Amino acid sequence: YALFLSPCLDYNYFIFRLIPQYYFQLFTNNNTGDFYFMTNTTWSNIDINKFDTLKENIRTDNLVIGGGICGILCAYQLKQKGQNVVLVEKRKIADERTNKTTATITALQDIMYKDLSIKKRRLYYASCIEALNEYKKLNVKYNFDFEIVSSYKYFNDIEIFSEEYKAIKEIGYIPQIYNYNGYKVLEFKNQAQMNPMLLIKELVNEFTIYENTEIIKIDKNIAYTKNNTIEFKNVIIATGYPFMKIKGLFFTKLYQNKSYVIEIENNNKFKYNAIGSNIGDIYTRTYNNSLLIGASDQRTGNNKGGFKPIIELIKNKYNNNKIINKWINQDCMTLDNIPYIGRLKDNVFVACGFNMWGMTGSMTASTLIRDLILGVNNKYEVLFSPKRKLPIIKYIENMFTAVVNLLTPKLKRCNHLGCALKYIEEENAYECPCHGSKYTKDGDVIYNPANKKINK
Repeated sequence: YALFLSPCLDYNYFIFRLIPQYYFQLFTNNNTGDFYFMTNTTWSNIDINKFDTLKENIRTDNLVIGGGICGILCAYQLKQKGQNVVLVEKRKIADERTNKTTATITALQDIMYKDLSIKKRRLYYASCIEALNEYKKLNVKYNFDFEIVSSYKYFNDIEIFSEEYKAIKEIGYIPQIYNYNGYKVLEFKNQAQMNPMLLIKELVNEFTIYENTEIIKIDKNIAYTKNNTIEFKNVIIATGYPFMKIKGLFFTKLYQNKSYVIEIENNNKFKYNAIGSNIGDIYTRTYNNSLLIGASDQRTGNNKGGFKPIIELIKNKYNNNKIINKWINQDCMTLDNIPYIGRLKDNVFVACGFNMWGMTGSMTASTLIRDLILGVNNKYEVLFSPKRKLPIIKYIENMFTAVVNLLTPKLKRCNHLGCALKYIEEENAYECPCHGSKYTKDGDVIYNPANKKINK
């Protein structure tokens, strides 16, 4: 575990320490441990303006549905081109997925380059670097704790390391390699990280926003709330998981993963982010005087590890480091590790499936969809198309999981498409293994695509 916390040997001095037993007990007490009731994240203290609920019928050239970082960036990019834009958010701005991100911006993501054709991997790498450069431009104008850092990936499988390294080299980028304690480590220099809520706080002043305004259906060029309508020329759906049940067939080609994060005080001066090569490995990033430690990425409906690997790491490696926050995030996963971004039909555009890399993918979505709406050629259109061909084996596997859970006889069922829900005791929540809807024990929706409460 030391590897990804200090990828360079020069920084080993700050890691091998023990956490007080007091904090460990807070983590491991399943019944009364106060830590299990902590709900804030690193970004929760950012005060973003509140916005009115839509109370009348309106018209706009461009309607953006979804007030996370993706929707905000899409609206901003169009507004900068002189377009009329209205954004609507079902709840509060950035209160669902964006508030729970670790906010890294990098081209060094999960193992994927070796599985793509050389043309696709060149395009994907370039799209990530262009997204990073767009954030750099915003950093000139706004303050959102943007910092240039190195990204690291550690490997315990030499064969996979060799394949991924070779695939990366073939696109023309030569990452730095480290050998450390039996691991291979790749370094991508000049990547980035930020505070997403500070950026959103700046950008929300640039266009019209309505909060607590849920779109329940779209018919032709009209979006309907419970009481009002919005007439539009173009609509961008940036709701995490698209809220339409059938259109786009996303239920066949999306699923959701969850990930666990703990924030502790850490005053080291070395700034970086790092991730392992295996799904579920520990990942980290620094932020001011904190260290964010995540792990146990897994499909919703599972209960494998949870916070335990992080707890064990903290218990064994840190001493007197105050525990600050703990949370669980969720994101939509695609079948080929590339987001679905682009034209769904005529004037309907979609951005989803960021595979836990939403800061990078959201910026790519904002510039790609902007260009499509403005009629500008964009070299990434085919790569990210939501209508592209998908790997058949993974498609069948995803459908099989859905069918199994549809046929599982349980009383509590997801109101999205009817899959049997699983109760996750550690999280005191119900999860849908099919498409990732998540509910509190009382039945309230935490994550879509579900849109209404289930019975207790």
